[in-house]
Amino acid sequence: MHTNHYLIPEFQKVEHELDKLITSRLRYFRAGRLLEHNDQQYIKSLQAILCDHADFPHSIYNHTVNINDPLDREKNINSMVIDLTTKEIHNVWGNPCENPTHINQLDA
Repeated sequence: MHTNHYLIPEFQKVEHELDKLITSRLRYFRAGRLLEHNDQQYIKSLQAILCDHADFPHSIYNHTVNINDPLDREKNINSMVIDLTTKEIHNVWGNPCENPTHINQLDA
């Protein structure tokens, strides 16, 4: 999951148009609340967070919304969880709530 706002106070000084960052903060705090529900995170629990639809259309996962202006359309195109212990990338192309997960082994 990504957000588009700074967490470090020194960097926050350069942020402009704070009202446009509200949805970024909503996604950040929603993910934090979901992470708190488990003492230990697993691939499936992290993937579930990436598929979360709460606060749609400003949810963690973003489906395409039909808006008249094509430049205002947004959509997630990829979702991944990297397991550093097993050296695996769990990757989903397209909607993670609708498409299969592909697992790739890291050689490093």
